[in-house]
Amino acid sequence: HVELVRVHEGNVRLTDDTLGQAEVKALDGDLRPDGPATLHVRDARLEAFGARAAADGATVDVTLAHGKPVGLPTIDVKNGTLTPVRGLELTGIRAAVRPDADGERQIIDVHGSYGGASTELWNAVGYISSDMHTGKLTLRCDRFKLSQLDSVLRNKDGTPEILNASRGEMDAHLDLGFRDEKLAFIGGAHLAGLTVAHPMLAPQPVPRLGFDARIKGVVETRERTLKLSELAIDFRNLHSVIAADVQNLGKKPRFAATL
Repeated sequence: HVELVRVHEGNVRLTDDTLGQAEVKALDGDLRPDGPATLHVRDARLEAFGARAAADGATVDVTLAHGKPVGLPTIDVKNGTLTPVRGLELTGIRAAVRPDADGERQIIDVHGSYGGASTELWNAVGYISSDMHTGKLTLRCDRFKLSQLDSVLRNKDGTPEILNASRGEMDAHLDLGFRDEKLAFIGGAHLAGLTVAHPMLAPQPVPRLGFDARIKGVVETRERTLKLSELAIDFRNLHSVIAADVQNLGKKPRFAATL
């Protein structure tokens, strides 16, 4: 009869040819066949569908009965990063995932910033069902001045690329809904008041940049397809709408699109 399993500096690596890979470089904890158990995770990384995530540390609390989890775990993540698409880096993430009173859902509460900035600039709240078949997440980035990102909006020599960050401002929202292996999304973003200085853009600073954007679509995770119903962008007097159907999401996608 095993009374205690102690894990010290454990390493876990999971690889799936379709979904991606995950790795935990340091895992510590005491596991008892019956009773509460706590696992401490350090230096965790995940790659899936082209997105990347990492965390300096996380704590997982779970109750075991005869060696199997009973109910839903509690998870706390500190100093995480998420890169959902190339060029967009969410940083300083702290997250809490806890079961609700009925134990039927995991309640999600996440806060973070961008590109290493110290100010908290966005939050996400929602849930995922205990059977992992349904879920919802609401992401909100309230309007803020780009001067709050001053530490990351600079060239390598320290000179600013965005000259009037004090007047530039942006906000964004995104709603995600997951059911039966289908992920639906709808959102939008607003950016205004920029003056950008970069030699690849123009020899002189370019003033009054900004846009409004809307997006709507569905991802089928099992089929690895994306139906982009609409990506609409308004830039000054230019209105553009893009729609697309993408198959084989991942390394070698195939797509058809209209503009």
